[in-house]
Amino acid sequence: MERIMKINNIAYTCLTHYCEQGLGDKEILCWIEKDLTERTFTYNDFETESNKIANILKILQVKNEDVVSIFLPRSLLLISSFFGILKRQAISCILFSTLGEDALLDRLGNSQAKIVITKNSLVRKILANKEDLPKLEAILVVDVNEHKNNFVLSLNKLMGDVSTNHDYTHQLNAETPAFLQYTSGSTGKPKGAMHVHGAIQDIIQS
Repeated sequence: MERIMKINNIAYTCLTHYCEQGLGDKEILCWIEKDLTERTFTYNDFETESNKIANILKILQVKNEDVVSIFLPRSLLLISSFFGILKRQAISCILFSTLGEDALLDRLGNSQAKIVITKNSLVRKILANKEDLPKLEAILVVDVNEHKNNFVLSLNKLMGDVSTNHDYTHQLNAETPAFLQYTSGSTGKPKGAMHVHGAIQDIIQS
């Protein structure tokens, strides 16, 4: 009988485990703004924010191995969104915020993304391709406070209505998909490379 290797969810390894060990208040990131002001963040900060995002995805009926794309510049919400997606056992797909409409369509269409998390100034790029993205069910906008309609939703508003706790499965099959990364597409259509939760052990050991 084939033995199935179990591994911790990447979100558990990187966040929840440390909170359970009493290290939740440990500062793990210093964020420097453009004006050089600094803010520090703890394991608990990312744990609670990612829990809220996982709860929102649950409300939106995101299921195991659904693809949720993060179309954002580098930001704190990008980090929290990544871990929140993994807690739902969905597949995270981070896309460069500088992508044009055609390049964005290639990646969202190929991955069959169900949800996109983005900022208000980038929504138009997604809406320009909406008719060619039949699997896309919602856009979550991080920097507006009200829903535009039933398709373009305010992540801030939704996060104010959900719990900071989220129960999720800590141990998974090592081959459970975790995140999808696309090649540049400079020599043809961009190709998606799937990474699994088990890969975290190779990263830790290296």
